[in-house]
Amino acid sequence: FLLMDINNAHHWEELLSKLCVPDTTTVRNATELVQQSMQHPSSFLMLFQLIQHSKMDQVRHLAGVLCRRSVNKHWQATPQETQAEIKKISFQLLVQDSMSRPVRKSVADIIARIMQQSPQWSDFLDNVQQLMKSGDASHRDIGYYLFQTLIDSDNLRGTFITPNTGHTLEIIAAGLKDSNQDVRIRSLTCANALLNHLHVEDPVVTQYIQLLPAIIQVINFSVEDGDDRVSVGFELLSTLTEEFMVHLQPMV
Repeated sequence: FLLMDINNAHHWEELLSKLCVPDTTTVRNATELVQQSMQHPSSFLMLFQLIQHSKMDQVRHLAGVLCRRSVNKHWQATPQETQAEIKKISFQLLVQDSMSRPVRKSVADIIARIMQQSPQWSDFLDNVQQLMKSGDASHRDIGYYLFQTLIDSDNLRGTFITPNTGHTLEIIAAGLKDSNQDVRIRSLTCANALLNHLHVEDPVVTQYIQLLPAIIQVINFSVEDGDDRVSVGFELLSTLTEEFMVHLQPMV
């Protein structure tokens, strides 16, 4: 089997490619070697390099998934100048034309994990907002995905979302009216995530309720289109009727 050099990106590529072959023994041996190799701090950088440079989409995707898993363990041991470069490159990767949707999502997951480790990432929100305003629907989609990570994160929500809930609702409202269905569904997911962190006495709930016509429009379109992702919309409506009925009564 492969004689592994932990600091050789080519060896990592060869190893991950073995996870993609239809042979149980090869996959099992490769999995064991991956698990061993990922204990080494340099594994994070090697995997990130594969996302950047591998010509094999399956390898890029695997590298992205494994790299995300290694952030919590190895990010703090990464030199600060390298951290800064990775932060810059990661957003550049998101807008590469050659980036498939699964790989793009893996990179976004890496960014979200890094943000958890480095909440002082000064231009993070600017980068996310640029994505959400992009003329490319796939970029807007991943921008709203990253925005949802801020809403969901107990560590980050208090810094980025809670003090700016009004602006957050404006961002979600824009996404619900987007021309692209993926972006609308992603925005619907953001709306649901935000609702899960609101309380019935929050003043902002009144403003949130104003999203309801757009939310229902997205749900109706999704049902007509047979889009299974609409389930998040039904979850949202259920939460509204169970916990926020006092705000809905004037509309009934």
